[in-house]
Amino acid sequence: MSQLKVRLCPLSVAEGLKEVKLPRKLLAVSDGEEVVFEESEWFLVNMVKLLWRYGLDYIRTKSWLDTHVHNFLKVYQLQARAQCSRSAERLLQLAGGLELAQLTQLSISDALREAGVGQLFLDEMVTPIVRLTYGQDANVSAFAGMMALTVVHSELWAVEGGNKLLCSGLLYSAKVNLIKGKVTAISSKRRLLRTGEELLLYELSYEDGPGRGYGLYDIVVVTAGEISGSGVPTVRRQPRVVTLVDGCLNTSSLGHRSRDPLRDSLILTASRSPPTVMAAMVTTGVSSLPDPLPQPPCARTWRLLSAEPLTRETLGHLFPSARAVRQSQWLSGVPSPISARQRPPFVVHGHLYHLRPSEGATGTAELAVIWAKNAAMLAHRRWHRGSERGGRSAARGSLRLEL
Repeated sequence: MSQLKVRLCPLSVAEGLKEVKLPRKLLAVSDGEEVVFEESEWFLVNMVKLLWRYGLDYIRTKSWLDTHVHNFLKVYQLQARAQCSRSAERLLQLAGGLELAQLTQLSISDALREAGVGQLFLDEMVTPIVRLTYGQDANVSAFAGMMALTVVHSELWAVEGGNKLLCSGLLYSAKVNLIKGKVTAISSKRRLLRTGEELLLYELSYEDGPGRGYGLYDIVVVTAGEISGSGVPTVRRQPRVVTLVDGCLNTSSLGHRSRDPLRDSLILTASRSPPTVMAAMVTTGVSSLPDPLPQPPCARTWRLLSAEPLTRETLGHLFPSARAVRQSQWLSGVPSPISARQRPPFVVHGHLYHLRPSEGATGTAELAVIWAKNAAMLAHRRWHRGSERGGRSAARGSLRLEL
C-alpha cells in the first residue's frame, strides 16, 4: 500500500492499529536475458545509471509525475471543504484543471511520449512498474499509471497483523451489519407516505448461503459488479495470480549473470521478456511473531505475480529447493483509458450510486477511499436536499447500515 495515505492513516490511528515500518526494497529490472537496471542504495549512483542508459527520460518522467501528483493532492482540500462531484472527471478537474482530468482518457504510454519520454524507458521502467500494480502493460489510463509510478517514489505502508484488520475494524466501529451474500438483483419500489408524497426505495435480492433474502433501502451504493440497463460500461477483467514461495530464488533464471548475489528485493520484468513472471518481490511479515523453522541464509518468502498459474517446471526452475508454495487467483479490473462521453456519472438512478465511473482513475486503496467518500458526500447532500423539500420524514426511525 503506497504511502499516499492521507485518508487511510487517520483511519488506522482511530482503530488503534500499529503501523509497520517496512524496509525499503531495492529495484532490479530484467529483460529475460540480463538485468538491465539494478538499483543502488546511493542516490548519485542511481542517477548516473539512469542518465547513462535513458538520458533525460527519468527526469522528464519525474517532472511529469510531480506536477500531476501535486495537482491531485488538492482533492483532499476539496473534500475537507465538503465539496463533491457527480463524476470522477469533474472532481479531478476541480482539483487540477482539465489537464489532470484528461489523464483518465489517455494511456500512460501516450501521456509520457507527449512529455518527451523515449520508448526504451517506457519498456524497461514504466511497463514493469505498471505490471507490478495492474498485471498488464502500459496501456492503462495515464491517471492509473501515475498512481502506479508513485509506488516506487514513496515508502510502502501497512499495519501490524495485516491491512485486512483495517477493514474489519471499520466495520465494527461503524456498527454495520455485514451480510455475506451475493446480490442478484436491484429493483426500485415506490410507496405513498401519509402526506401523499412518494417514497423511493430499493429492494436488494441476494443469495445468503443456502437460502435467499432481500432488504429495502433508501440509498444503495454499488462498489463492484455490473448493473444491467444502467448505462455503466462493463469493465474488462483479466486473471491475476499471486504465488508465495518460501525458498532460495535462482536469480540466473531472471538474467542475473554476476557471481555476486542479487541484493535487490523487488525484481520486475520488462515488456520484451516472456510474460511468465511479471514481478518477484521479497515479502515483509506484518506480524512480530518469529519464524519457528530454521532457514538457509539465501531463503526468503517471495511473492510472484503472473497472468496464469505457474507450472511445477517453472517453479522448479525459479526455486530449485522451495520449502512451501501457495497460489491464489482472481479476476482483476483493468483501468483502461475511456472518454468522458463513455463514462456515466456516479448517480445511476435516484439514490442508486455506482463507483464504476471512477474505474479509469483507480489503482490504490487510498483512491478507493477517496471515491467512496465522494459518493457518500454526494448521497448525503442529495438526500438532505430532498428532506428539506419535505419528501422524507425524520420520524421514520433510525438509519440502518448494511453491507
